[in-house]
Amino acid sequence: MGDAPDDILCPKCKSPMIIKLSRNGKFYSCSKYPDCKGARTMEGKVIEGPKETGEMCPDCGEKHGGKLVVREGKYGTFVSCSRYPKCKFIKEDEEELKRKMTNVTCPMCKSGKMMERRGRFGIFYSCSNYPNCKYAIKAKPTGEKCYLCGNLMMEGTKTIP
Repeated sequence: MGDAPDDILCPKCKSPMIIKLSRNGKFYSCSKYPDCKGARTMEGKVIEGPKETGEMCPDCGEKHGGKLVVREGKYGTFVSCSRYPKCKFIKEDEEELKRKMTNVTCPMCKSGKMMERRGRFGIFYSCSNYPNCKYAIKAKPTGEKCYLCGNLMMEGTKTIP
């Protein structure tokens, strides 16, 4: 997309950088790519690869040697398996899980609790037993049942009061 300003140099080889476009937006890349893989964000922060935590992946670690790594994502840092996309394990923070969990029991499987999740269309609520139970709703559940149909009642949305 063009040359970067002269004061921004590659963090690895000190060569001039160029502006590139990825699915995450614009970034600075080394002009000597693919020989040098140095990169920076548009704010000037160095982009680094995943860093190992030293823990084995609970899903595939014993079978395939997957290790947990810290990655930078669209919504901040997170811990996942180094074998992604073959293993899609993501370690959830215990405090974050408690904050997202509601006290509403899933009406479909009757064993899980409804919890807040983030998808490509925004926040939604689904069963904590996913992928065994795929029950999901758009609005926050109240825990009450509808007196007419018996389904789970939800808080109002932008279009539904």
